[in-house]
Amino acid sequence: MDTKGNAFSLDENRKKKIIVLSPDEAGYSDIFSVKGLIMAASILRDKKLEQETKVYYETVLNCIRNNRFRTDQENLNPKNNEVFVEGKSSHAPKMIAIGMCTLFYELYHNTQYINDGFDLINDIFSEYVNYDNKFQSYQKYDMPEFINSESAPYTDEGHVISIPGHIMELVGFVGKFFHAIEKDPKLSEKQKADINKINSMLTSFFIHNFRLGFKMGYGMYNSVSLDTRKPINSDMPWWSLPETIRAAAYTYRIASEDQKKDIMSILADTSNVFLKRYINDKVYCMAYQTLDEFGSPIHMVPATPDADPGYHTGLSIIDFMNIWSNLLE
Repeated sequence: MDTKGNAFSLDENRKKKIIVLSPDEAGYSDIFSVKGLIMAASILRDKKLEQETKVYYETVLNCIRNNRFRTDQENLNPKNNEVFVEGKSSHAPKMIAIGMCTLFYELYHNTQYINDGFDLINDIFSEYVNYDNKFQSYQKYDMPEFINSESAPYTDEGHVISIPGHIMELVGFVGKFFHAIEKDPKLSEKQKADINKINSMLTSFFIHNFRLGFKMGYGMYNSVSLDTRKPINSDMPWWSLPETIRAAAYTYRIASEDQKKDIMSILADTSNVFLKRYINDKVYCMAYQTLDEFGSPIHMVPATPDADPGYHTGLSIIDFMNIWSNLLE
């Protein structure tokens, strides 16, 4: 934003181009803004801000529900295509919004936020996750990043793209939501059944997609083709690793004994790679943002203009420690 509060981008001549925001559209920054504002309202006990933010929450959810969500993420990696395309729908807005619903429930314990969270989770699993062979050309538990207007996997340059890191993030969000609400006495019988249904596949879904995207000893590929089962973008950003660590904790608590062995192996492989290859003790143990497929740091910003220690890394590790400490008691 400029000093007058106007959102802008740079045109082909690197001149400022003001972005005119539509009041009936929302982007990723809106979801994170809602979360930040509601925490501020809670800490400051600001009732006016609380009510304004609850309206903002509804506005953002309605944009997601009514297909009025538009990515506002700056495309910092030329290998990624982050622009909005009509008829190309990502699960990511709904996935990120699960975290918004969880936070509102943790603050207010209102069934509205339980219902909203279930709507998002059920939509994602029914539309994107291949657990019932609806995408017959692909493997069970495959998950395309995008679907088209006919609810089929979106093909881009001959490939259906999957982003394993996003799937790790999704598993963590779903696990955290269920952990927050599962003991609420106001849960309906359908909601209890939905928890059992999703949990019955969540661990296998997690393990399957980890194995699809993880290169042993190096990290997780940015994107993979569900057609060739090989990387499309072989860059390995840091953020998918702490997201995997969090997802491992939430799936471990619901896994079978055999699955627990797999999860412990995943947890060891992921944390060892993160500590060995990504953590840079020369800059206060911040992580290298991106490695190439051979494990060397490269000058590529994966998602944010900074190292983002507070979101993917910080929140994921804090959640892991909270869950893991309870599992060890």
